[in-house]
Amino acid sequence: MKKSPSLWKKLSGWFRAFLILAAVYLAVGLGALGSFASTGGAYALNPQGANDSKQPSIVFSVSNPTEGDKTVKLSVVRVFVNIAAIYAEEGTPAQLRLGWGYGTDSSFSSNDVGYIENFFSTPPEEGKDEIAAVPNAIGNWVEPFELPEDGNKIDSYRAYRLRTESCGVLINEIVFVGEELDTDGVGTGKYRVVPATIDASHTDLPYDAEGGETKDDALKAAGALLDAQQLPATAQSSFFRFGQEEAYTYMTVREMSMGGSYDVQNIGKYNGDRVYGGLGPDLVALGGAIFGASPFGLRFFPMLASFGTLVFGALLCRRLFKSDKACLVFTLLYTLSSAAFGIGRLATPLSVGIFFFTAALFCVHRFYALGMKKAKLLSAWPLALGGLFTACSILVNGAYVIPAAGIAALFALGMVRQAKAKRYHLDLAIAEAEAEETDAPAEETEGEPHGKAKVAAVLSEYRFRDTVAPVVFLLSLLLGVFVLSVLATLPASFALVRLYDDPSNPALGVFGLGWKTFASGFTGGNAVANSGWAYLYETFRGAGTLFAVSGVAMNALAALIALAGVGYAIYRIVRIAMAGLGEREQRAELRRILVPLAGLVLCLVTASFAQGALAFVFLAYVFGFALAAGGAERLLTVCAERGGKYRKVALGVGISLLVLLALLFLVSVPYVFSIPLPAAVFGA
Repeated sequence: MKKSPSLWKKLSGWFRAFLILAAVYLAVGLGALGSFASTGGAYALNPQGANDSKQPSIVFSVSNPTEGDKTVKLSVVRVFVNIAAIYAEEGTPAQLRLGWGYGTDSSFSSNDVGYIENFFSTPPEEGKDEIAAVPNAIGNWVEPFELPEDGNKIDSYRAYRLRTESCGVLINEIVFVGEELDTDGVGTGKYRVVPATIDASHTDLPYDAEGGETKDDALKAAGALLDAQQLPATAQSSFFRFGQEEAYTYMTVREMSMGGSYDVQNIGKYNGDRVYGGLGPDLVALGGAIFGASPFGLRFFPMLASFGTLVFGALLCRRLFKSDKACLVFTLLYTLSSAAFGIGRLATPLSVGIFFFTAALFCVHRFYALGMKKAKLLSAWPLALGGLFTACSILVNGAYVIPAAGIAALFALGMVRQAKAKRYHLDLAIAEAEAEETDAPAEETEGEPHGKAKVAAVLSEYRFRDTVAPVVFLLSLLLGVFVLSVLATLPASFALVRLYDDPSNPALGVFGLGWKTFASGFTGGNAVANSGWAYLYETFRGAGTLFAVSGVAMNALAALIALAGVGYAIYRIVRIAMAGLGEREQRAELRRILVPLAGLVLCLVTASFAQGALAFVFLAYVFGFALAAGGAERLLTVCAERGGKYRKVALGVGISLLVLLALLFLVSVPYVFSIPLPAAVFGA
């Protein structure tokens, strides 16, 4: 007995290659996201307020660790701080003060002031020195304090006092790093985390006594500063550190985790993200909840979204051009464009919105191309998902409402095609009914003739389809927008109140906050807004002699191929228009070309005025890749039909382009995956 071939063997070689390449993309993308190291909880340290009798401060007591019966002598040589948020105007550095002494409140005779940069530094005025602030501070380990060269021996200095003087600071963690000393008190070059606790007797923290809070509650909250002690990774690469664009989303995510658990009266200005709606930060925060607020955790869902865009974009090309070749060509262009990896490695909702929109387009186009297969509610699932995904894209960034109009237009065209199908099947049924009436005598017919029953069945079937299709699509879209808006706003409500309202006396409800986040897609700031992205949009730059520069880099050849795809599409439209639209195949080809071309135009129009413009520019490239895939499929088919030298030329050109794409991709690898290189390389 002959065995039936497996599902894998039934697939074409082109489609199998697509599946393999997609799996490689996901594995490489997840593997390059970054470190799993997280910083635990956070604590908001306030500056001295007008009604405070004492400066809020935290005193840490450090000690020499013991190993069995032996005490390891240490000298504190470095103090690292990880900052979650700085509550001051952009460009205004936070001023942290660290004092050290033997262990009593009056013994902090030595101290150092560290300035930490709040996003981008403010250029110094002419004739004035610029404050030496630590850059790239948000979410990253920084070392703002200068200790003596040989450090502070713990036997001499057991206490450290931390306070802020200029503005409130949300601190993830503080780590004291010590060098082991030999019996003569000389450093051995071995480093470890110094055990530290909070000295309750000398720590002064505000607490709400009227609200039932005690000093012990305040001390317990401050314990978050020491809940994830580890040697910090100081490598200047986004594998371990967050970039400037990620800092705004990071602040929002950490603010969400804090909720309303601290006093916001005197803490200062909050600078969270003002472009994306609640759904995007929710998904980024979900990755943090699963894997910790680490580079890997916060980038996990953005990379999954980038992978999802690849899959739905490739399947859309497969359906548009009815070819597995087009599916593979799109996948190659998307993967080797470099920008897809760069966007997926950003801990922002940027790639999440792109995914939802691409998935929505795929689902609605399925209805446009195939209609509802049966007059059953289950057959409307593409429309339900299409409406839901469209709503999700709008909730990620309100500016998606413009390209979403294109999806609504595609649905309307699908309804027109369904009406034509109804007319076609109804005409056939009517013709059959008329033939029966002519051929069969009335007295020999019992009951309703088959032809009339068929007419009634067609009318009933399409009446159901014409009712269900718009109801399902519009309900999923509208309910998605309103219901998901509420659900997405709730987890981020406190952070959103801090952004758009007065937290001490909030006036906006859930729908008011939802409207604010929707409008921010057009009027907001603090994200990848109107970046003017061409070849490389820098998102992270390290410091030192060996550092990395990370960014969203577009493969120049991939961009040219996308442009060639647009040119080819325009050429075919002109040729088809000149030849007339009489032939069915020409009309079908025109429809296949117009869908991605219209999407490209809508995205470029949106990018011209919306915030988060990089998303729409990249979406335009995605549609350009789709057009290029369609053009490549047609050229390959024509050359294969002609055979001989045409096939050889097509094969040679295709391999040459693929090799060049791969080489240019390799050139961009240090930027895309944040590989540290000598400073001279970037200078050159």
